[in-house]
Amino acid sequence: YRFNSEDRRLERCCQMAVMLMESLAGFEHKYSWSLVGHSGDGPVVQLVDYDAPPANRHERLQILQKMWAHAQFCMSGDHTLEAAEAAVSEVASKEAD
Repeated sequence: YRFNSEDRRLERCCQMAVMLMESLAGFEHKYSWSLVGHSGDGPVVQLVDYDAPPANRHERLQILQKMWAHAQFCMSGDHTLEAAEAAVSEVASKEAD
């Protein structure tokens, strides 16, 4: 939140999330996906659970609001490496093609 005025990173992350959610809408039968962020509060901020994608525009907006609010009130810090490790472990633990 505090760096958004400098480089618009939060805005770009929200745009990416919208693009992802919009592009996967209607393909729930084909893809299982989740959306996870990280912040100074920790390496895993669960935004969308596997097999529970947002069903409509209102639910997608709620996810964006959660992203914005979390960024506004989280502690400072960096958990990028821990987040990458957690993401790889999570994906590797799931059944895939």
